[in-house]
Amino acid sequence: GSTGTGSLYAINDDGDVSEVAAGMRFGMPAGCSLTAGGGTAVIPTFDAAGNAQLTTITIATGEVEDIATPGVVAPAGLRTAREAGRFAVVDTAGNAIYLAE
Repeated sequence: GSTGTGSLYAINDDGDVSEVAAGMRFGMPAGCSLTAGGGTAVIPTFDAAGNAQLTTITIATGEVEDIATPGVVAPAGLRTAREAGRFAVVDTAGNAIYLAE
């Protein structure tokens, strides 16, 4: 939920695991999806004030960007539209599914 924290890990071709980003507050259930090229992870999270947002993380560099999602109450599951640059974001408390582009 909005009080716990989590991390994103990457696994390379040799099976080595590395932490890419940490300290994120995930929704429940936590969700993660990759952009069409696979280089960026998109994760529904909460900011420090408990506001819903989408966090994007560039896998190669660990660069993090938070995108506000006004109107979303409790972001959880996330699904990428194949090669379309769009995501469906599930709001478990708001009983809604949002389109993010």
